[in-house]
Amino acid sequence: MSIRVPIPQLLRYVFAANAIAFLFIPLVLWMLPADFFDHGPVTCPSVLYYGEECSGCGLTRATMYLLHGDWLEAYYYNGLVFVTTPVLTLLWGFFIGKCLQLSKFLPQVKYLIINK
Repeated sequence: MSIRVPIPQLLRYVFAANAIAFLFIPLVLWMLPADFFDHGPVTCPSVLYYGEECSGCGLTRATMYLLHGDWLEAYYYNGLVFVTTPVLTLLWGFFIGKCLQLSKFLPQVKYLIINK
């Protein structure tokens, strides 16, 4: 027995689920305490292999402090947070917008056949 599922409807559900998930990520980060990422193992390959910090070191912690309104602490961890956060916010909004406007980007295939 096979089921014919319309592709546009299936893709609408997938893209809507992606948009909803991406809308909740900032909310979850905002609900976590600002110092959530302050403790733990070092994961930067530059620090692990060469003992030198790269330009991205501290960016996650700086972003968390920026989300919680502590600008000075955010600058202390990484000053580039004031450049990267607006750029990533614009990209995030662009992705959400494209997910919500998915009807323009759907393929012309009408059905996906699923065999049971």
